[in-house]
Amino acid sequence: MSPGSPGDPGEGGASLLPLASRRAGAGTKRSAETDRGSAKRLRRHLDVNASAATVDAETLLNLADAMEREVPAIAAATRKKTMALLRRAFSWGAERPRRSGFRLSPFATLTKAQRRKLLPKGGKRGYIFSPELLRALYAILPPVSVRVVRFAVHSAMRLREILRLRWSAVDLEARKVVVIAANAKNGQEREVPLGAVALSILEAIRPENPEPEAHVFLGETGEPVKTVYSGFVAAVQKIWKPEKPGQARPRFHDLRKTAATRVEAVSSHAIAKALLGHAAESVTDTYLLPDLTEVRAALDRAARSIDGEAPQGAILFPAGVGKGAGTDRQTEQQAVSRVAER
Repeated sequence: MSPGSPGDPGEGGASLLPLASRRAGAGTKRSAETDRGSAKRLRRHLDVNASAATVDAETLLNLADAMEREVPAIAAATRKKTMALLRRAFSWGAERPRRSGFRLSPFATLTKAQRRKLLPKGGKRGYIFSPELLRALYAILPPVSVRVVRFAVHSAMRLREILRLRWSAVDLEARKVVVIAANAKNGQEREVPLGAVALSILEAIRPENPEPEAHVFLGETGEPVKTVYSGFVAAVQKIWKPEKPGQARPRFHDLRKTAATRVEAVSSHAIAKALLGHAAESVTDTYLLPDLTEVRAALDRAARSIDGEAPQGAILFPAGVGKGAGTDRQTEQQAVSRVAER
């Protein structure tokens, strides 16, 4: 089938993979373009060049059975993620029938029992990184990845927000960055305060006269960092040990949860919520309005419990995290000495 056109539904219809490559709204985390694992799995079990309009409930159930029979077996969460991606794609298409070629998502025709099989509900997962585990990560990750990971856990920003950050959105004097609406999960612009550690990371990599639209985080070749996720996962797998059978591996997003948890421990729920930029969830929350100064102070107080680092002086840890090769490099021993001198 050819891709969808402005014609009536049924005169073509969008092909399955291009449809899955869409993001269904500002809050959608993944598309087939960003989730290669799910895209590969869809290619394995479906004719992704076929019209999406031909996919029905039976097709979805067959897909679920095929993924369940894969050898080696794949985790239930992986199957759920693949199905969730497909569901979002069909929801997007059902809202645009002239482009997609169909008006009703096949997921809308599923019974409750079928839905449980395709999209089982699970509890919220999360992991709080200990200072020891974070320092172990810093020790084995390359300097570029260390900057991103450490900035993430000291700012509570999402990976996408960090990698898309440009110098025009950074105000070092006011000690804050702006996450523009296009990069925010909920499509709403927000300000993120910079504690001493996050601020020091930006100060160390800031060019003398940065172009406003230049990316903040660059790789060794000077090109914008596209991702650090694969290296992060590999590093975690090397050093992390499950505390109980079946415990899920920590994710990059858990750095954000670690930051919020540590900040709340030394301040309040309102401060942590302001840091995360979440919308109000209760009437009580609407009465609590911490400003950036309070959130920034909480970040500094939480810095030591995040990765064992004293925030004063903006120590750059570990060695190799700085403006470039041969500049601003410190060993852990030097960092400890500086703390002792204070």
